Amino acid sequence: MVVDSDSISEMDDDSSTDSSSDLISVSDESCSAEGESYETVKEKYIVSRHKLLQLFASCEKCSGICAVDVERVVGTMVVIQAICCQCGYNRHWESQDSIGGISEGNILLSASILFGGVCPKKVLRSLCNSGIRTIAYSTYQRHQDKYLQPVIVASWVEQRAALLAERRGMPLTIGGDGRADSRGHSAKFGCYTIMDLKTNEIIDMKLIQKNEVTSSKHMELEGLKRGIDALLEEGIRIGELITDRHPSVTKWVRENL
Repeated sequence: MVVDSDSISEMDDDSSTDSSSDLISVSDESCSAEGESYETVKEKYIVSRHKLLQLFASCEKCSGICAVDVERVVGTMVVIQAICCQCGYNRHWESQDSIGGISEGNILLSASILFGGVCPKKVLRSLCNSGIRTIAYSTYQRHQDKYLQPVIVASWVEQRAALLAERRGMPLTIGGDGRADSRGHSAKFGCYTIMDLKTNEIIDMKLIQKNEVTSSKHMELEGLKRGIDALLEEGIRIGELITDRHPSVTKWVRENL
């Protein structure tokens, strides 16, 4: 990410550049955050605009003086153009690699916001207030819909299959409860979560929409029904079921389990 002291406008274009680039090699040493090691993530630095342009003031071929300027900024990526005043050598330099046509820093910023559970608008506003060029909120939403959410779903499906395979045929003590997106009878969505209480691991989740049942207060019971059916289909034996004192859940458990 680069500080641009002249303007702080957000860029919404994620297209990759077609110009040839001379990439500076970045250290592959692991960086740490809160005691954790991330060996696969390259270190990033915040660099001021004028300090960055100083690196290209001299021609790499003849050591002559270059006319240097920022050619364009794509979110967190900056493209520098340096033209030698003596030999005419034209150099284009990009501050980041590209992943599938998207600047690496842009997709990593969107991923860190979503996976970290922070408010995207506040993060992007803070970067803009600091003078750091960043992506637009619409770009973050596009990254989330097209790339990040499918990764989350695929990871959940894989991990759930592994958790259920370990417990197949075993009598489990499970706990279940529902949570709606708003209080009262106006909720539109409800999520029912089932946990293995001996290991504190989530083994199933069901999302219910209000129009699938008669009213929002029935979403919790429907989520429990779908969760139990899914576990039984996977060969999971239910030894004990712990829920709250929801009247309809109590009645259904008494009559069906």
